Amino acid sequence: MTYRNYIWLGAIRDISLFGHGRGYFINNFGWAAHNSYISILGTYGLFSFILFIIILIPMIYYSSIYLIKKIGSNRKAFLPIVSLNCFLILSMAENMIFKVSMNLSFLLVGCAIFELIYKKNKNIEYDNF
Repeated sequence: MTYRNYIWLGAIRDISLFGHGRGYFINNFGWAAHNSYISILGTYGLFSFILFIIILIPMIYYSSIYLIKKIGSNRKAFLPIVSLNCFLILSMAENMIFKVSMNLSFLLVGCAIFELIYKKNKNIEYDNF
């Protein structure tokens, strides 16, 4: 068994509703989790992990819808879904929480959601932002 497996299994075994705090992995295992999902689960708890997943689901949905609707008219329509997928995949092998890739992914998806909702509700033409 690798050391990552040992850390991940230990974090899953020690699941609590509100987590164990920021020093959980270093204090108990001597290493970081090297996985964003396990890191959230061990540090912030099951409640935060579920909220994180609940936030990710609409982000995946809206970035996919944005790509489908804008691919012909906007050359950058793929950026939200690609950056989000990069973040999700990298999160499986490294702790990407609060890093630039997370912020960039969330910003791009937020801009895509804003554009979809703004256009739907306002019917106003504007340049790409």
